[in-house]
Amino acid sequence: MSSGEIRIIFRNADRNKDNKVSFAEWADFHNLFVAPFEMVDQRDEYWLDQADLEMAVSPETGEGWLDGFHLDEEAEDMEFLIT
Repeated sequence: MSSGEIRIIFRNADRNKDNKVSFAEWADFHNLFVAPFEMVDQRDEYWLDQADLEMAVSPETGEGWLDGFHLDEEAEDMEFLIT
């Protein structure tokens, strides 16, 4: 991650803007932005492959939390197409 991306994460997690991230702020941020990805990371490697992403977008798996996103079957790299 770049330093800019880290700053964005910190700013979003620091809800009360006191330049500190409390345990409660981090837990809320984690539950909203990190936990859904961890749930579909089948090999616990912190890298989502094609199968993981298919689970994330599929309502049939019960995980379909990325509704509105579709995987580009033609892409060499993992990409999301917003529809």
